[in-house]
Amino acid sequence: PADDPKKGLIKECKWQTFGCGSAISSTSMMSVMVTENDGMTIENALDLKAMDINDRLGGLPNVKLHCSVLGDQALKKAIEDYLGKA
Repeated sequence: PADDPKKGLIKECKWQTFGCGSAISSTSMMSVMVTENDGMTIENALDLKAMDINDRLGGLPNVKLHCSVLGDQALKKAIEDYLGKA
């Protein structure tokens, strides 16, 4: 339906990360990915995987792959919180 909150577009993504450069760059790339081209649907954002972020970064070193999960998990929690209030 037209009023389905999962069909809404993500127009803005703000975050705060305390961590290494890989964690910061992964979270930054995730925010670009969900807001570019007039915004990603919430439904598509829920399908975003850490490896999608890693691929857009051009690949992190294997020992830093876990960093791309941080932004991915935070995004999903933020969406769950939003949907719980919608």
